[in-house]
Amino acid sequence: MGFADATRDIWRTAQEDDPYADWFLLRIEQRLQRSGGALQTLKSQVLDLVGDSRLEWTAAHSSEPARVQLRFATPYAYRGAHLLADFDRVVRLVLTGRYLGMLDVEEADALLARGGRVVRSAFDSANGYRRFNIDRDAVMAGTPAARRAQGAMGELPAHLLAGERLAGLRPRRPRP
Repeated sequence: MGFADATRDIWRTAQEDDPYADWFLLRIEQRLQRSGGALQTLKSQVLDLVGDSRLEWTAAHSSEPARVQLRFATPYAYRGAHLLADFDRVVRLVLTGRYLGMLDVEEADALLARGGRVVRSAFDSANGYRRFNIDRDAVMAGTPAARRAQGAMGELPAHLLAGERLAGLRPRRPRP
């Protein structure tokens, strides 16, 4: 939920043409893509380790799974939920493999820790953004607020400031 809240705030300031918000959206998008790929790789590795069994088995699952209605303000929050669902699948595979004796405790713990780091890394990508009530024009003009933003979050890449490279998922800016 913290990730959803952070992406909502960044999304809203990106609507106001804050180039730092655009930068964070791009970083979030890239990290979610990398993390999703890393979890798929991890899932394949787990399946390779536990899939060579002469027994027929399925991954553990809850007989009464919790159902949560998701209502997020940004597509990135939904992507984060997908990432959690993928991690849940990996966790269930690992725990089942450990229970059935196909993975030892250390191996299972290492796989779970690796998956946890992947998810935390993705969710951490929204941290560090601060709102300074600036827009592209303020940054290009070097206003005091823009200088404070630069001091807090770093110098913007030129291609991003020019609007040449933005996140694929971004809010539409209101028309003047």
